[in-house]
Amino acid sequence: MLVRCHVEVLAVTLRNPSFNRGRLDGLALKFFCPSFFSRLALILPESLSTLVQIAVSRSTLIYCCLLCAMVSCSKQGLRVRPPGVDPAVAAKEAMTQYDANGDGKLGEGELTKTALSLQLWDSNRDGGITESEIVERLGHFIDSGVGLVAVTCHVSWNRSPLEGAKVVFEPEAFLGEDVQPSSGTTGPDGAAHMSMADEFLPRPNVKGIQPGLYKVRISHPQTELPDIYNTNTTLTYEYSPLDTLPSPRFHLSKQ
Repeated sequence: MLVRCHVEVLAVTLRNPSFNRGRLDGLALKFFCPSFFSRLALILPESLSTLVQIAVSRSTLIYCCLLCAMVSCSKQGLRVRPPGVDPAVAAKEAMTQYDANGDGKLGEGELTKTALSLQLWDSNRDGGITESEIVERLGHFIDSGVGLVAVTCHVSWNRSPLEGAKVVFEPEAFLGEDVQPSSGTTGPDGAAHMSMADEFLPRPNVKGIQPGLYKVRISHPQTELPDIYNTNTTLTYEYSPLDTLPSPRFHLSKQ
């Protein structure tokens, strides 16, 4: 339905001769976003998925829109279900794990080693995250229907891209066993394409992670990184289907 709506908007626009290429790109940018195409590439048949990924990499938004017209005619899409997290159980476990003073809310000091953040989870802005707020937001995660998304993270060491680093996204324990860890290795530009193990992916050519909250551990075979980036990590990441957030970037230093 979403794809059809986008395609109809594009079709009306293309019929208007007063629109030039620059304005079309601007309109496409308004109605489409990188996360939309990343999700699209994960659920399509292999042939269409490859075309979408190429178009996104070249920032050719108009071509991406046209590809959506092809997608709307295809019935071969592959649905990836959200992880089977029980929001009520997960919220209770989160409070047990992190509510050190037992006051029924997670304050700023208790959030230093968890991916939960006041900015996103403290819905009433009272300076703490309650069990009911966790239940509510996790429920929206599940209701979104998003089960897999492409994520690329970037790692730098002393302000330079770090090649050959192993990056692991370790799910918060309170989410349960259905959210799988993901990993990737950085290339020359410091970028790592994160993905679950092949056994948890819907098909061999698909790479991605599940929505969730993660502790991030980064190690390197030659460079000794401080333990706050691995064994005693303070790095975290949340992929939320509810927000448009930038790709994760981890700037490491000798301290």
